[in-house]
Amino acid sequence: MDLTNQVLEVQKKYKAGDTGTLSMEVMNFLKRWLVTHIQGSDKKYAPHLNAHGIK
Repeated sequence: MDLTNQVLEVQKKYKAGDTGTLSMEVMNFLKRWLVTHIQGSDKKYAPHLNAHGIK
């Protein structure tokens, strides 16, 4: 499931009043996304940045 669909699913649950576990679900989602993004997408920029003196 892509990021947009995941966010829409969380929004749907929120609007339906399903807030009991929503906070933890959102925190887990954000943590997974952030870690995946940093270790995946962002890491690809490292060689270019390092080559230009940014470490």
